[in-house]
Amino acid sequence: MTRMPRPHDLPGTDPRFHEHRKYLSVMKVQGVERIVSNGSCKHDGCGYSAAWATNAGRDRGMWQHRAYLVVEARIQYFKTKFQGDTKKMTRALIETVDCHTHLFAHWMKQVDEFILELAEVKSTDLPDFNFRVEYDLGSSAYDVAQAAIEKASSF
Repeated sequence: MTRMPRPHDLPGTDPRFHEHRKYLSVMKVQGVERIVSNGSCKHDGCGYSAAWATNAGRDRGMWQHRAYLVVEARIQYFKTKFQGDTKKMTRALIETVDCHTHLFAHWMKQVDEFILELAEVKSTDLPDFNFRVEYDLGSSAYDVAQAAIEKASSF
């Protein structure tokens, strides 16, 4: 599959969209001073910030904040693009599911559904295909499902 850079006109594909800032600071937690992991959003006027006990918690919290805003921005983008046609808008939202909107497990579930819809087989029945790499590269679930089916049909 030839990899082309995704255009930044689709909300969320620009890495600066609601980018987060990570830092450590001292906070009192239940009367004890601790170093906690903080995160805040760099986006002008967003104002999102939170503190977590671990770096992993911070990263997940910041991802959820950004993913929610990516989905909201895509809804507005597709509303404008399809001029209120909810059927086309919903289909476009589903087809553009990627690492900016979903965690790997949820993205993989969407890939499985597309493979079932397009080829009526399960993804486990297809030859080796590295779904994790495609997810990390930011490929959409629909594009990956098509590529996996094409690879299977070439065998």
